Amino acid sequence: MESIMILGAGRGQIGLYEACARMGIRTIAASIEGKYPALELADERCIVDISDPCNVLRSSTSYELVGVATSCMDTGVEAQGLLNSEYSLSGVSYDSAKLCFDKEALYGLLDRAGVPIPKTVVLRTEQDAIEAWDRLGDTLVLKQSRSQGSKGVCIARSIEDVTEYFRLLSESGQTVIAQEYADGVEFGAQALVQNGEVRLFLIHGDLMDASNSVLPRGHFYPCLLNSDVKNEAARVGVMAIKACKFDNCAVNIDFKLNKGLVSVLELTARAGANGLPEMVGKVIGRNYYEEIVKLAVGEGIRSCRIDGSVAAIIMMLGKDDPLEQVMEKAERIGGIELRFYNVCDQYANQGQGPMGNSVGYALATANTLKECISLLSSIGIEVQL
Repeated sequence: MESIMILGAGRGQIGLYEACARMGIRTIAASIEGKYPALELADERCIVDISDPCNVLRSSTSYELVGVATSCMDTGVEAQGLLNSEYSLSGVSYDSAKLCFDKEALYGLLDRAGVPIPKTVVLRTEQDAIEAWDRLGDTLVLKQSRSQGSKGVCIARSIEDVTEYFRLLSESGQTVIAQEYADGVEFGAQALVQNGEVRLFLIHGDLMDASNSVLPRGHFYPCLLNSDVKNEAARVGVMAIKACKFDNCAVNIDFKLNKGLVSVLELTARAGANGLPEMVGKVIGRNYYEEIVKLAVGEGIRSCRIDGSVAAIIMMLGKDDPLEQVMEKAERIGGIELRFYNVCDQYANQGQGPMGNSVGYALATANTLKECISLLSSIGIEVQL
């Protein structure tokens, strides 16, 4: 029976299973064993480690697949690309998908294509790390070459930090990447690409976690940047997408604005995490997960025209937030969407992505960001842009 395989069954993939159910598409959940919240939504389960592309391919041979999808995490992207290329399915190719797990190759490709990126040095020895400190400045960002998004990112503010973080990140035999750190504004973009054409490029603001300067706790739209910066981000972002040959997929991009210059920090061939698909869907007036499914099965999608009539802020909720107060007050107030995930304590604590301990989200929509801030404040969630 024709089916779509969804890689992962965590909170970031719930929307894909729900979208397929609405669209009448049978789903196979590819996931390791565990109390993952989306497993109960799947029509069938395929127990497999989705971080092992060859194993996923072997496990997929008994299915009649019309597409492969994932969202909100990089873990399954490489396997998705392998299945797409092996079975001639719509979606990101294997060669392009591998870039999402190889920052050394990714940054090298972007640099050769003329895409602005932070100054980058590959570290293979501790001496390389010390020399990078001398070359790149008094604050460095260190990350593993094979890592997901912001996972494993360390900010080194002294030579002692550099050597300590290098030892930590290279323990598993991984290559370490060092980049210059520049103060500035971090923001992002969500894109949809089909048959080489960028059908959506939506720039959004990021609300960083106060306890960790590299992790977002929420997002907002519209982004509070002038039109010149947004236009430059769109130009640079499309350059990066084309350089990576990301096609028939969603794309998540992280940017940094420093001294008037826009650079690409990260990009990957899947939708962003921490409520971005939900927020983007409100802004464009379509279910974003359904758009991702359409790309995966080769169904045409329309270009998205954003008229600017909707403002939105999404905040992830954790166990330390006043959840009872939030739920009680939100029931009496319009314009706020609340959702809580059915996750066990073990799953919530082990995390999935930057805000792995999240138990749900609050999404406010209105005509302006000021109104969104007021709505969230009225249920006990304070936001400062």
